[in-house]
Amino acid sequence: MGDYCNENELTIEDVHSVTLKLVEKLIQICDAVGVNYYVAYGSLIGAVRHKGFIPWDDDFDVVMLRDDYEKFCDYCIHHQDEMKPYKLLTRENEKNYPYNIARLNNMDYRAVYENVQGYDSGVFIDIYPLDGAGSDAEQVIRRVKKKKSDLFRVTLWSADDHYTKSTYHKWYRSVAKYVVRSYAKIRGSKYFLDKMENFKNLYDIKKSRYIAEMTWDSGLTLYEKKWFEDYIYMDFENLKVKVPVGYDEFLKCHYGDYMKLPPAEERVPHHEYKVYRR
Repeated sequence: MGDYCNENELTIEDVHSVTLKLVEKLIQICDAVGVNYYVAYGSLIGAVRHKGFIPWDDDFDVVMLRDDYEKFCDYCIHHQDEMKPYKLLTRENEKNYPYNIARLNNMDYRAVYENVQGYDSGVFIDIYPLDGAGSDAEQVIRRVKKKKSDLFRVTLWSADDHYTKSTYHKWYRSVAKYVVRSYAKIRGSKYFLDKMENFKNLYDIKKSRYIAEMTWDSGLTLYEKKWFEDYIYMDFENLKVKVPVGYDEFLKCHYGDYMKLPPAEERVPHHEYKVYRR
């Protein structure tokens, strides 16, 4: 943890407060550049069910269609100095950044991770690009899903900072993981991240019925492109944020009955990092 101590650690309420300012900055940049964002995943559940943050959720997620994502990233990278203390992190501008998604950070703070190769991060919001995923759902799943999941697993191993045993609790699984992880470390995370990035080129988004998060995360969930052809505004704390017009279908696709609260024991943050004031 270096010079960071508990008295400088942010509470989840602190993180929410800082994150709201980040969302305001994201909206400001999107309006300036003329691109759309859509609140997604747990943050979208928060907007629909809580009119703000899920009380125990410690991050914020948005998605962008690939063209808008590239324009947004390009603007932030080329206006980096004037954006301070805000900074967009991507593999283009941060050498050890281990993700194929972007993160908009407030660098007045520092996030310290449990098992990720070192890079300088603040309080952040995740920005996921969505790419074309064809029009034949079964064919796309057969072609991409397992290959993407296997590659994602090795990509994470290539970017971790220490070995952990397989969660399957079988000795041969742990041995296999050790061997593959050792190979991944020799190859380096860039090799595997580049291979994952290539999934964005498999399908032309203009000709696709479906879109998906093709270049990050395990598995493959297909979304109807029409769910993202427009947006509506929803309340999120003191802000008005954009959500996909097909938000209900999107959330049911991911979570089923998303209005149902999880059991009390599951109402805890799920991310393995702590945030400190610098």
